[in-house]
Amino acid sequence: RALVVLGADLNELSKTATSLDVDEVYVVEHRLLLEQTSEDLFVAALEQVCRQTEPRVVLIGRTFLGRDVGPRLAYRLGVGVAQDCIGLKQNEDSGRVVVTRPVYGGNAVATMAFGQQNPQVVIVRPRIYESVEKDVSRNSEIIPLTVNLDSSMMKVRHIERVKSEVEGVRLEDAQVVVAGGRGIGGPEPFSQLSELADILGGAVGASRAACDAGWADHSLQIGLTGATITPDLYVTVGISGASQH
Repeated sequence: RALVVLGADLNELSKTATSLDVDEVYVVEHRLLLEQTSEDLFVAALEQVCRQTEPRVVLIGRTFLGRDVGPRLAYRLGVGVAQDCIGLKQNEDSGRVVVTRPVYGGNAVATMAFGQQNPQVVIVRPRIYESVEKDVSRNSEIIPLTVNLDSSMMKVRHIERVKSEVEGVRLEDAQVVVAGGRGIGGPEPFSQLSELADILGGAVGASRAACDAGWADHSLQIGLTGATITPDLYVTVGISGASQH
């Protein structure tokens, strides 16, 4: 098992990574990866890493970056990809990865297996598995890798990044979430949902319909095209009952 760390000035992060449940930590440092704003550069870097290390399986988190990078990486390597996986295991007979993932808008769950080509690229939904506890006594090997990148690889450039301040509990971390949908009728009831969330010590969320209507900011969106949450209590108000809710 190996972990790939990409970016710049990675000394501290690399040391932290060695305490995780991996045997090797591949470190890819390049000045163009400093800002972490170009999917093109991360695709190019990961392609070179895969060609150097020849992994059997590549696991990528379905973050905003990962869900774009994963399919493009698989295409460059000429292999298949399984997107938004909520479970994976190894077939005892073939040794190939078998994944489960939602299909038909989340109305069903499909079990899929890979063919014989490697690597098998699996994009895993966040928070499906518990985080691994760090073991400071573990001493995984750090292996520096060199990749060739230049600015001409950047086909898309980020012009501006706007940061929004988060008050209270982050939606993705909240143990209690109160969410509103189209059925609440407008933006005003969200103030009442916020009051309820404050009383319960939780966070406010919204369905895509409510966000598209401008009643709530898209940073609050929950579902297939929004945030993945794992609360202990989920209160929905005026949400139509889509399977992801």
